[in-house]
Amino acid sequence: MSKILPLALALFCTIGMNPVEASELSAKPIVIAHRGASGYRPEHTRSSYQLAIEQGADFIEPDLVMTKDGVLIARHENEVSGTTDVADRPEFNDRYATKVIDGETFTGWFTEDFTLAELKTLRAKERRPALRFDTPQFDGTDEILTFQEVITIAQKGSQTAGRTIGVYPELKHPHYHETLGFDMVSALLADLEKADWSKRNDPVFVQCFWPAPLQEVKRRSTLKTVFLTTRWQPDQALMATYKLNYWPDLASSAGFAEVASWADGLGPSVDLLIVENPDGLAPSAFLHNAQTHGLLLHPWGINVEPELIPAPFAARADIAKGWNGIARDQAIKWYKTVFDLGVNGMFTDYPDMSASALRTEP
Repeated sequence: MSKILPLALALFCTIGMNPVEASELSAKPIVIAHRGASGYRPEHTRSSYQLAIEQGADFIEPDLVMTKDGVLIARHENEVSGTTDVADRPEFNDRYATKVIDGETFTGWFTEDFTLAELKTLRAKERRPALRFDTPQFDGTDEILTFQEVITIAQKGSQTAGRTIGVYPELKHPHYHETLGFDMVSALLADLEKADWSKRNDPVFVQCFWPAPLQEVKRRSTLKTVFLTTRWQPDQALMATYKLNYWPDLASSAGFAEVASWADGLGPSVDLLIVENPDGLAPSAFLHNAQTHGLLLHPWGINVEPELIPAPFAARADIAKGWNGIARDQAIKWYKTVFDLGVNGMFTDYPDMSASALRTEP
């Protein structure tokens, strides 16, 4: 049993009445394939999503950006030199550009400068070849997918697997896209409507790091929404750039209550859920507040490569240095440590290990 489990159980016993429905609390935590089985295949590709389904994922997760002709596609960022072969395609040299996106400067090739037909000629590649150097062998085999195609993969995967596979789309840089004249929420809702996945009980969660798009999704639909959270929040200059005047205060109980009015859950970075004390690791006040206000918890950042595990959790999870050759049971132990907090699901680059952690006895 992990050090966290007794502390977590003690905390949950003191919470009292919880507004989360009993069916949601009693349900098995979900395995969310983060960009597919992205620890094994280039992310956001057909092969990555299909492998994730084979490995036991309940949801496949596409990050969504937009093309020049207004189509939602699955890419980690709208700058695609790190995830495609665009830099090796001389016919697109004229699209090379520098842009400021959400207050940060990026140089490369951007999806909003390409039509879908042009982007379909590109091929995907591994984004972290130095860290996951087995994966580049699959470079060049997959094309860029539309969100509609990702939905189809999930629906066909459900038929093949004999269980429901859902989609968990993230709207990336929605306010930046809005300055270009794109309406990401409308495009998302239209794609889901075409797939007949537009109702609350459909296997869909819509996620975003920005509150306004999720609030709009709630106003226009009954879909489930999840607010992604880190210790970051936009500064006043960025808020002014996008003409925003609201950001939730997740340092207070009242802030969690506010979020619960427009979100069904939180997607926190895992470091927000655990704190260090003299006895080891313990559940945080953030976790307590989320549970108290009936918010589902689907944390992210639970990787198995030590370089990607937030300090101090790498050492506490007994993960050996270096990913290659690491014992599988060590990685599963780290995943189980997070599940033992009582979370309702987990974003994972390794769906097989996450599924194994759920099957592992204390």
